[in-house]
Amino acid sequence: MGVRIEGIVESLSREESETYWRTRERGSQIGAWASQQSRVLWETEPLSESASASAPSAGVINGAENADADAAVINKHDIVDDGRSILEDRVKEMEARFADVEEIPLPPFWGGIRIVPESVEFWQGRKSRLHDRFRYVRIHGEVETGVETAKTFQWKIQRLSP
Repeated sequence: MGVRIEGIVESLSREESETYWRTRERGSQIGAWASQQSRVLWETEPLSESASASAPSAGVINGAENADADAAVINKHDIVDDGRSILEDRVKEMEARFADVEEIPLPPFWGGIRIVPESVEFWQGRKSRLHDRFRYVRIHGEVETGVETAKTFQWKIQRLSP
């Protein structure tokens, strides 16, 4: 099953973000403060062609194949850390920071977006390759409401050829 949405993306106002923030569980709010979204916490090094032919996995953990492996990738249990402990440590820091705070504030870097769809396509694969594809297309219009003209819309449904 696949879904494709095309439309306009709008940033939410600070007030709208604040309203949504208040609906989130405390743990989720702590996680938002702890996570530096999309920051790389850990990665593998690429293997050379000769090493990849004999290696059981697709990559080598940052220096972990060496006897003098970087201590930053080895945790206190002598297990190679994939970055999870960095994130968990940040969560602990934020839990301590907000321990005595009843309502965790909205982070200045946190906000939301709204997608205003103009079309939505649904794709359902079939073995026969005669896939089902339906597209909903937004049709704009106007309606007289006495003194004003209100903008309205309806959805036109189309079946698409696979």
